[in-house]
Amino acid sequence: MDYMPFFCKNPECNRIFLGEDLYKRTTPETYRYCSECEEKGFPKIRFDGKNKKMLRKSTFGRLF
Repeated sequence: MDYMPFFCKNPECNRIFLGEDLYKRTTPETYRYCSECEEKGFPKIRFDGKNKKMLRKSTFGRLF
């Protein structure tokens, strides 16, 4: 599993955290809240709404 840096979506938070990289991106994203903000009641977002067509694809069985 790959991980990437995220900037917390809460403008008052200013935290950077690591999360699952579902889309194979190379730049930090801002569509998720950090775990501290999620504990305060912010929603848990695990997909990027602007890229709904980008789904995780399995490569099992494709070794060659």
